Amino acid sequence: MKFTDDNLAQHLKNLEAEQNRLNGALNDVYELKDKIHKLKTTLKHSKAYSTPLALTNKDKTTGEQQDSVTTPKIPSQSYGYVVCLVFNPHSPPEWSGNQWRIHGKGECFSSAEQAYQCLEQLKERWPDYPLQVLKRVL
Repeated sequence: MKFTDDNLAQHLKNLEAEQNRLNGALNDVYELKDKIHKLKTTLKHSKAYSTPLALTNKDKTTGEQQDSVTTPKIPSQSYGYVVCLVFNPHSPPEWSGNQWRIHGKGECFSSAEQAYQCLEQLKERWPDYPLQVLKRVL
């Protein structure tokens, strides 16, 4: 099959339109992922301050112990610091201490000083990589 210049131009136009559509869909996925992460963080934070649940002998349970009381865990700090590889600003990989992990799975430092020490070590190892310390809400 022989392609003419018009056919090639139309095919290129179709491919560019498809690429733009896919880029838009990918951006939507990244935005949704960020929103989900923020909602999970908010949910974890709100669960930490919820009132304790007490079960009595009168309550029916499904495999749970009766007469147990759960105590809320109140975080001492509501944020931490992570070292990120910022190739993709929507979902940057995070350093876990020995490898790069997906967003939200990296090592979270309790102080900025610890994170910047790690950042300096990683910059010595990979001087041309776009590394950055970001604050993470716990």
